[in-house]
Parts: sequence; structure tokens; C-alpha cells
Amino acid sequence: MNTTWKNKAGKVAKVACISILAGYSFSCGPADIQYVEKFEYDIADNRLDMGVLFNSDFTLNTEITIPIKKYGSVSLVPSNGAQGFGIRTELNLDVLLDPEMMMLERTRRLPSGERMSSYVTTDVARLWIKANDQVATSVYFGLEEDYNYIGTTVELGFMGKDFPAGLVLGQRIRDHKNRQLGVVEIYGPKLDGDKVIAPGGIFIITNASDLMKYIKEAISQPKEFAKSAIPSGDLIYHDPTEVNDPLYKDQFKQLTIFNIFKEKGKKAGLLN
Repeated sequence: MNTTWKNKAGKVAKVACISILAGYSFSCGPADIQYVEKFEYDIADNRLDMGVLFNSDFTLNTEITIPIKKYGSVSLVPSNGAQGFGIRTELNLDVLLDPEMMMLERTRRLPSGERMSSYVTTDVARLWIKANDQVATSVYFGLEEDYNYIGTTVELGFMGKDFPAGLVLGQRIRDHKNRQLGVVEIYGPKLDGDKVIAPGGIFIITNASDLMKYIKEAISQPKEFAKSAIPSGDLIYHDPTEVNDPLYKDQFKQLTIFNIFKEKGKKAGLLN
């Protein structure tokens, strides 16, 4: 894995490393604007390490690591100047066998109450953890055979009533074989009048069952494994942006969301 933006707790992969460039792609003049620059994952020693890197338009000056019981953590990784901030989830997959996880509420909805992407085809267990007044996380676990989803939301306190309530902008990420690796969604808050019931945030989810199959296939085919392990910096694999509000199918309307994100993030002291 490209370790240039891993947090201090990150470990070098021992088995496999997949690095896929992906983007929210908006036609805006002569070039597309890509807000998600990179999606990475590796699985080694029964641990999943998954991260999304945003481009340099999105900088974060706060580093936060939120422990997920004894199994790992969710981290916000600050910008290093040339790159935007990252969200990294590191988990021991034994979490999927923990009886306590079986007792959690099951859902297929984001904290805003909106439906997750149709990529998620079964209900997932949700564990909510508050880091501070500005940041909280929900970690999601798929507990059915072949549907071992691992997902994370990072709830950002500044994504309140200035953002469209209930809005979801989503992007599916695929590899060079057109296999789905996961989904990244930016979602708006849940409001009751002017009262923020739950702030908006960023949602990332993958199916660890699929990732393990892909890695086994790659290892069994040395040429494919070598290809997969090479950072594919010249490749972009993404589907058209999924939008749940027709008003925001317009690309320039979508851009206003990201402009508000930067403005409010700066005021909250979380963005440079």
C-alpha cells in the first residue's frame, strides 16, 4: 500500500495491497474535478485496512483516532499539503465473531435516516462512538455469510442546517476488472425544523468477503497479483455519481455542497 498518508498506527501489508484511484467526477470547464482521489485496502493477518483519500481541495488540520473497542480504529488523517485528508479504518476481522456485535441494532440506513447505497444488500450492525463535540463515528458490520460488510461513517458537527437535509451523493468504486470494491457517500444532516438531530458526514463501506476473494484470486495468478499490487496512478474507475435528490443531479449544484463543506469546515476549525 502507498504509505505516504497512513496514520502512525498503520502497518505495512504483508499479503496484498490494492490501490485504486477513483473520483467524484464533475464536468466543469475543460477538466473533471475529482473529490475522492484514492481508495485503498489491504487484508493481512486477519486485519482489514481501508482508506479513502480526498484531493487537495479538502484539507484537514485535525488528526483524530477513534478506538473501536479492542479491534482497531477509525482515523481522520490530516492533509500533507500535496494531498487532501483521509479517512482510514483498521479492524481485526475477529470483530465479526464478537457476540456483542450480534446484539447491536441492525440497519440499512445512514445516521441521517436515508437509505445506504443499494450496494449494501443486507442489514448491518451499527456501533456508534462519539470522539468529541465535532466528530463521531458509526462502524457497520455485516454478519451474514458472504456479506461481511465493513463500513464507517464520520459524522462532522459542522455539517448542519446549512447542508441539504437528506441529501446523499454516492460513488461506487471498481477495480481494473470492473469488480465493485465499495462505496463512498457524502450525506446531509437529519433536521427537525431548524434543529439538527444528526449532522451530515461521509460514509465508506466495502464487503470484506469480496475483497478476500479478490486477493486469493490474485495470489493464485502471479501476473494478476503483480498487476494488482502496483499503484494504478494512471487509472480511474468509478460509476456516475448516485444522487437521491433530483435537484442535485446538476453538477454545479453538487459543487455548491463541496464549497459549503469547505466554508463551514474552516469556521469549525477542522479544515485549513
